[in-house]
Amino acid sequence: MKAWMFTFESIYTRKVGGLAEVPPRLANALVEKGIDVEIYTPSHGLKTNKGFKREVFKTSINGVEYSILEYNAPVKHYIVSGGILEDPLVYSSNLVSKSLVFARVIREYFNQIVGEGGIPDIVHGHDWHSYPALLAINLESTRRGTPVGIVYHVHLLSHGFMDLQEITSGLNIWSKDHVRGKLGIKSFEKYYYASGGWIEKLAALTSDRVIVVSKGYTRDVVRYVGLDNADRVDYVFNASTWTWSTVLDTVSKYIGDRDPFSYEARRLVRDKMLREELRLVNVENPDPYLRDVINRLIDKYGVSISSPFKQDGPLILLTGRSTRQKGIDLLLKSMDKLLVEVPRARVVLAVIPVSGTEELLREIIEYQLLFPDNLRILPGYIDREHYLMLYYAASVFLAASRYEPFGLVVLEALSSGTPVAASNTGGFRDLIKDVRMHSLDGTGALFPPLDVDGMIDAVKTVLEIVEDRERSVVFRRRCVEHSKQFSWSSSADKLIKIYTSIKSQAEGRDAL
Repeated sequence: MKAWMFTFESIYTRKVGGLAEVPPRLANALVEKGIDVEIYTPSHGLKTNKGFKREVFKTSINGVEYSILEYNAPVKHYIVSGGILEDPLVYSSNLVSKSLVFARVIREYFNQIVGEGGIPDIVHGHDWHSYPALLAINLESTRRGTPVGIVYHVHLLSHGFMDLQEITSGLNIWSKDHVRGKLGIKSFEKYYYASGGWIEKLAALTSDRVIVVSKGYTRDVVRYVGLDNADRVDYVFNASTWTWSTVLDTVSKYIGDRDPFSYEARRLVRDKMLREELRLVNVENPDPYLRDVINRLIDKYGVSISSPFKQDGPLILLTGRSTRQKGIDLLLKSMDKLLVEVPRARVVLAVIPVSGTEELLREIIEYQLLFPDNLRILPGYIDREHYLMLYYAASVFLAASRYEPFGLVVLEALSSGTPVAASNTGGFRDLIKDVRMHSLDGTGALFPPLDVDGMIDAVKTVLEIVEDRERSVVFRRRCVEHSKQFSWSSSADKLIKIYTSIKSQAEGRDAL
């Protein structure tokens, strides 16, 4: 079976967020199981000439030349380059135009491949920017009567809208051209108006399957795309390359021959991390603008982000992008209440600054000034060793997101043997088994999103167990065991079943 994947991010070309991890990780796992997978992604100004193998396709659109180049990566990658696709900002104001040009090139390439007899069985697009490419192949395969399965993968709902004229002119199609989907073979115009122009609703109507990154997030997606599309929505869990062995390789030099799950081993690493190693943590911001924002804030408030704590204490760790979606502001505004309940708490925010969150970054640094004995911010990418140490040393990982499709940082915490206090939303529902219901078979505690009292109670519930020498060992072992359920291999197994089902349906349908 052959599959094409479309994505605007990849760890081997351009990475902005978590999306970059999924297509190549899934593709690699699929290849190991015998599926032929090719990844197609815009260049976004990628200039690493030595990474390109050969040009496989060339075309001209409105007088601008575009190419598809085979790229040297562990998984087959093809870079679509030229014109607007060279814009180095992945998610700029040109994003819609980028997605349509990308799709137009893919459409013309598909037509060439059809002539050579090498069409894919499945085309699989990740997030809305890849949907126009799926639509383009839907249009061409419908016109030609060739069976190609269409899979649309939602990592985060965008609630985006696209104009009919914008789509048709961008793809160089007619609104009366036919596509295949839930309504049968109908004009694109009919599907467009049925969706109201909302891109994810249109994708649900014109794809064979909508894939979501967690079981918990399916309800949010179904609620948005419509209950009548529920039978088209399925989930394939995200996963992580981070394992217990990865963590153990890092911390073993600190704990010696102690049981790595023991209270003593954790306490030892936590004390060393909080009172010594913080000053050695290397924090980087590759974006010059954000680096300047952080430096100016630090200078303005006279805050030292690397100063160790004077004393050890229960470590509450929160990591992720510096957005309000992650609930960072909820934690900050509850610091007074939290410290009344847990006076010795040490809170570390390892946040990755992103554009548009300058005000939140200012608040975070101001709060460190207000709580110098209890709060530290590490604003940027942290060196791997200290990042792993933080996860291992943490008494509880806090995931206070307002919404979260999957929650990779939670899986990383569990893989480190660190229990989680998390908001009861999206993928967190799959990753966290509440100890108040499952006792020591649990992996953390859940609380209603934006509920400060519920959050503090969840944190206290977890701390009560991890501060108990005997129960802590059982609790942490259970976290690691539970994390093993989420692997790229398991996700690939489920995706193959979905691919196979779609391929069989397509062949049966087109044989009629």
